[in-house]
Amino acid sequence: MGAVYKGADLSSGFKVKKFITKDAVLFPILVDFERELETDEASSKTVKVVRRTLFSHMNPYLQKKILTFNKHVKDFTFYVSYGELPVPSHEAL
Repeated sequence: MGAVYKGADLSSGFKVKKFITKDAVLFPILVDFERELETDEASSKTVKVVRRTLFSHMNPYLQKKILTFNKHVKDFTFYVSYGELPVPSHEAL
């Protein structure tokens, strides 16, 4: 029923009371990439996987995000994936 009402709202042929709808991100969107850490020894480097959340659960759509990778001077790979939904507590249920 909500889709019919929204369609009538968008149409010029019907006059309906205004209501606001917003799209939201259902699943969190994450970015994973590797970062080299320098240790005390000159020859050994350790690799750390960094995970950043681009869009949290229920963030509005159409947001611009800028990611800066200022420690990377060479080509590298990053992965964009969906995160896990937050699990409600037993008290909330």
